[in-house]
Amino acid sequence: LRSLRSPEFCSIPVTWRRAQIEDIPAIRGLWRRAGYGFPFPDLLSEKIISSWIAEEEGQIVCWMGAHLVPEITTIMDPSYGSPHRRGMVFSGLEKRVASQVFEKYPRAFCTLDPRYPKFARRMLKSGLGWFRWWETLWITKEAFGENPHKPNL
Repeated sequence: LRSLRSPEFCSIPVTWRRAQIEDIPAIRGLWRRAGYGFPFPDLLSEKIISSWIAEEEGQIVCWMGAHLVPEITTIMDPSYGSPHRRGMVFSGLEKRVASQVFEKYPRAFCTLDPRYPKFARRMLKSGLGWFRWWETLWITKEAFGENPHKPNL
């Protein structure tokens, strides 16, 4: 395991290293103290593709990881039928896509375009199973590659 301590990663004196199995209780403690609204991730899952911690003076202060989690994407003709009809079409497809996703994954996300706030409200009220609405940020490989502040690992 390689520990990294460098101003190019962070301007405060923390040590960065890959998470280990024995770190899980401390990471779970961070999660509990923060009171996050999402379930504690299965850190031993093969769906975790990156898992790092930051330590200061031997204490874990942050965990960050990446999961393979499907994102449900919808592209619909905005002039098709009424909003109710579009919702019915969405509902029918959502059930089919979700059942296929849940054969392999415990959850999925749907990022909603802020230009369609009524659709988002309808989804949340629809009873289809969407239960939280958090803002989602995303980045592309190309944008990350062009970022002058990214660390050299």
